[in-house]
Amino acid sequence: QVAQMQNAEDRFEDANATLDRFIAETKVDKPEVSLLKGNILYELKRFDEAVPYIRRAIDTSEKPNDSWYQVLIQIYMEQNKDEEAVAVGRELVQKYPGDVRYLTNLAAIYSEADKYPEAAKVLEEARAQGLLSDERGYRQLYSLYANIDGQEAKVIEVVNDGLAKNILTPSVEIYNVLGQTYYFSDKIDQAIEAYKKAVPLAKDGESSLNLARLLSNEERHTEAKAAAKTALEKGLKRPGDAWIVIGRSEHGLGNKAGVVATYREAAKFPETKQAASDWLKKNAK
Repeated sequence: QVAQMQNAEDRFEDANATLDRFIAETKVDKPEVSLLKGNILYELKRFDEAVPYIRRAIDTSEKPNDSWYQVLIQIYMEQNKDEEAVAVGRELVQKYPGDVRYLTNLAAIYSEADKYPEAAKVLEEARAQGLLSDERGYRQLYSLYANIDGQEAKVIEVVNDGLAKNILTPSVEIYNVLGQTYYFSDKIDQAIEAYKKAVPLAKDGESSLNLARLLSNEERHTEAKAAAKTALEKGLKRPGDAWIVIGRSEHGLGNKAGVVATYREAAKFPETKQAASDWLKKNAK
């Protein structure tokens, strides 16, 4: 009890000494004693010494708590022993087959070790088995694919699957992810449609500005101009960017007076002042 109180008060050296005395004098070998010893050594950052105590607590207990495994995983991660951490994560998966919580936990261990393909494989298998049924799991999976080169198609597939099954809630973030991924996959029409869905859900004009830029690149000038104006109405961190898009749209529509007027507006903002001013000096008479 004294060792437990010292541990609770963050007096880890004292707690360690007290527990050593307890073990030496009583010869008690119980899981809770091993666990306390392992936790104290963990707090003292004596990781190599902590591991066998936590392991013994798990192995000698009839019902080891899942949090004990998590402590062991954390110790291994602190030591950059990724394979050992993964092994413990897999141990939990085997202990609770079909429980998505431990599959997502294993994927998180892989992710923390920057092993994104392995993490994605774990969650993809869970999705294939119908075990991945919550928003957190789907977000975790598409985020993993987004971190793997050449997996844009899988990002799109997972997001659309989650939306179709009403697991993912339509949101600005979701549609921006779709829009960006479609864009980098050279699926411009789909990217535009995704950004259009983000606009009414957004509290500011950033999604509208993304849409305006994309429409401008596609020379859909009337639509780009309207989207940029919507962005300004909803509010932007960099309003000058929207005025530049409007200026390009006016140019594409053959309205030189409109271009001059919009670039004068763009020149009022620090982010576009230099570029707009330079254009006006050369072109406005």
